Amino acid sequence: MVREGGLKADVRRSIHARRERERVEPSACRVQTAAELDEISAMDHSRDLAPLVARAPKELFHPQRVDDRLKFLSADVHIEHYSCTADNYQARNAHPRGGNHAMLDGMKTLKLGVIGTGSVVREIYEHLYFRSAYSRLISVEAICDTSDDALEAFGTAWRIPVERRFRDYQTMFEAVELDAVAVNTPDSLHAEPTVAALEAGLDVVLPKPTADTVRDVHRIIETADRTKRFLGVDFHKREDPAVRAARARVAAGAFGTLQSASLHMLDRLLVADPNHTPRFFSSPDFASTNSPVSFLTSHMADAFMVITGRRPVEVRAIGYRQKLPSLAPIAVEGYDLVDTSVLFEGGVSCHIVTGWALPNTADCLTVQSGRFIFSDGMLDLWDNHYGYREITASGIENRNVQFMTFERDGMVTGYGMECPGKIIGNILKHRNGELSADELATLRSPFALGLYTTLVCECAHASLATGTHQENGAVIGRTIDARALLSEQIGAAADRYFT
Repeated sequence: MVREGGLKADVRRSIHARRERERVEPSACRVQTAAELDEISAMDHSRDLAPLVARAPKELFHPQRVDDRLKFLSADVHIEHYSCTADNYQARNAHPRGGNHAMLDGMKTLKLGVIGTGSVVREIYEHLYFRSAYSRLISVEAICDTSDDALEAFGTAWRIPVERRFRDYQTMFEAVELDAVAVNTPDSLHAEPTVAALEAGLDVVLPKPTADTVRDVHRIIETADRTKRFLGVDFHKREDPAVRAARARVAAGAFGTLQSASLHMLDRLLVADPNHTPRFFSSPDFASTNSPVSFLTSHMADAFMVITGRRPVEVRAIGYRQKLPSLAPIAVEGYDLVDTSVLFEGGVSCHIVTGWALPNTADCLTVQSGRFIFSDGMLDLWDNHYGYREITASGIENRNVQFMTFERDGMVTGYGMECPGKIIGNILKHRNGELSADELATLRSPFALGLYTTLVCECAHASLATGTHQENGAVIGRTIDARALLSEQIGAAADRYFT
């Protein structure tokens, strides 16, 4: 650690200068020296410092410090059987191609191809690949994106050779030896690369939802079953400590019989506003071609079903188009807010209210809450307080540090890493014959693979599509029978999911 006041001040000024440049030219900003890296560790380690740490030369990270953190984390995330030695760490970073190339004691890393290198990768998955306790299990061998800019940005930042950057995933499959792919495309584009990868003998990890239609989810599940490959879907709220605790307490009957629930997940307007600088999503039409249902309701519907184990029976949605169409200069023909009412098995009612039009002054990027009412008690979750609140010149900010925490040493922890990381671990176990038949059956169940979550969302969209439009921009949807919609989409195969 640099102790001298003058040198320390110079180092801090150097860091701040590069931070300013990064806002304009991200590729120009890198931590250059060990002194700067140590100073970052001592400074406020809020999220805007993470890109600096991520671009630091890897030799600056003290191997023993990283290994200590990995060993500590492994006790909780069940990867203790993977060796994380300083020698392996140094050997990985000495690989002539750069990137994340490690060999584990008794188990090789997963040779991963990344399809889609856009916002979800920048926000979450690049940290999983290169800065998490699970990075030891991953070797990013190749990347694919239809955007040359996205390929260049990710490839340069993480030292992926030019010859391993592709615009077509089939070409990538043929040119590079892979074990698995991460499909990080928009929701509506999940199915084709996922099916193609499974057909090519590759395992797949993809972010929620599995796909945006039950027909595509069913096709993906059938392909995974037929090819015997492993498919994992990152519904990261399944690893949220609140969800896990609630699931255990509900299963133990702590509150009696579940009667009703209400869940909220509301984003700041900047998430959906294409006029905001910088854009949250690179595509200006993201909020027009997607909805709060696919983006947010999918989280809450899945969390509800994980906690309760109940399947949907009927769905009705009411949507509001009032704020987004008024945006300028680019207006958005999408929904600000959607209230989805779901009747689940056993007569349990649930309101799931999601949107992305809160004022940007909201004290959290995502405001969320949940209330479950039982015959003998009540359960409240989240309530927008994560146990961490910052007050700075910029205002008050509640940060969900349980989702992701950017540690002083450059590592990223939290359930945002644990859920996809455990999928990576399970793929390795599957390839090494370490998953029992019962474990595989659970991991391949329609609950685990998100079929019922997509069913809720597709029913909500169908409800809105056939709804009554009001003069004030509200759309009052009709009630959709979940099983009937599933039967319309996949025929007699629907019986497989409702037996």
